[in-house]
Amino acid sequence: MSRRVGILFGDQDNPFWQEQIRWYRMFLPEFPFETQIFFPDPPRDANAQARLCAVLMGRGFDTLIVNPLDGAALATAAAEAGDTPLFDVGPKSDPALASGIACYLPLTVCDFEEQGRLCARELARAAKKRRRFACVTGPEAARQSAARIAGALAEARFRGAVQTRVERSDFTRAGGQCAMERLLPWQPDAVFCANDLMALGVCDVLASHGL
Repeated sequence: MSRRVGILFGDQDNPFWQEQIRWYRMFLPEFPFETQIFFPDPPRDANAQARLCAVLMGRGFDTLIVNPLDGAALATAAAEAGDTPLFDVGPKSDPALASGIACYLPLTVCDFEEQGRLCARELARAAKKRRRFACVTGPEAARQSAARIAGALAEARFRGAVQTRVERSDFTRAGGQCAMERLLPWQPDAVFCANDLMALGVCDVLASHGL
């Protein structure tokens, strides 16, 4: 007997999620699952993702696997939508709000704060100077972003950073570019980004300035 599984991402452009989709498509045929992959419209819109999650919970899936863009919006929508088992990859939903979801299954795949610490450690090793450490963070309600930034800042200070600065962005490549343009006059010695696309945007700006 096959099981209907819905998988909800945030967009189709994020390199990390593209890799996850590749793995899903490689391994899911080994199991008795009938799967469908969904994206919000517009992409990277946390509220659109939350609304789509609520709709999918009423579509007769045996379970949903979700990569929340915003743990607060998605958890609230899911809590009001029914009792479809929901796997939260990360997990990224606010624990208090997620407690209202009838069949909530947090899927711990990493420690986001530890990710930030490890990346900042490598940045500190590569940087010629360590005084000014900058971070580009994602949307305020993105728990994975906040935890990665906290870990990166803690490690940077431990490694000798005297000044730190955080620029808010939106998990997009264009957002990373804008954040780096704002950071350039500050002349950071190293820049940590809370996701892949923002990092690519930061690299675009650095390369255009010969850095």
